[in-house]
Amino acid sequence: MNGNNRKRKLVNDDKTNPKRRKMERPSVVDDLKMRAELILSGDYSSLHQWNLAVNKHLKDPLSEHRGNVIEYIQNLVAALNTGIKEENTSAMVFRAFMHREGRGGERNYAAAIALYDRAIELGDAGAMNHRAFMHREGHGGERNYAAAIALLERAIELGDAGAMNNRAFMHCHGQGGDINYAAAIALFDRAIELGDACAMNNRAFMHSKGHGGDRNYTQTD
Repeated sequence: MNGNNRKRKLVNDDKTNPKRRKMERPSVVDDLKMRAELILSGDYSSLHQWNLAVNKHLKDPLSEHRGNVIEYIQNLVAALNTGIKEENTSAMVFRAFMHREGRGGERNYAAAIALYDRAIELGDAGAMNHRAFMHREGHGGERNYAAAIALLERAIELGDAGAMNNRAFMHCHGQGGDINYAAAIALFDRAIELGDACAMNNRAFMHSKGHGGDRNYTQTD
């Protein structure tokens, strides 16, 4: 009887047990790879979370995962460079973002701009949105609201929710024109319909502050 109990315990503790495997969390590198797959499928909204996850381990010299993350990034850069040679716009946008944030090397705005511009030539709406952000923030050159707006409008025409959110943000802050809450609300709402989480957050903020209407806390939940 004791032997049977012991046997059952060994099976339950065995990492090959399917039930055990389902409960295990993916490794740090596996998690980064899953996020990267989303990005390469065109889901550029995952770039920010990918960057935060990478930064968490690179910033901490005592992180037990730091070496694995560095090796992962080196392999990722090689894979992205191959994709870029094959005219893969998602690879261009991903690598440009890494240049912009200093991942896989020093921060390099010029290299980021070159890749964004190549992807824009191939019609990538996400690249338009990210390049517009650099114009808006003055990364790699003077702050240029007009150029940012032009790119965002092109991306919006292609149905890019991130561009809708960022153009609405500019309307809210009077960047490149007067503050226009009505135009901001219209764009935030369009992005929300497409499932953009940032737009939901920004629209909730407007409700909480009464921007473009009465203060409405019930709409912030």
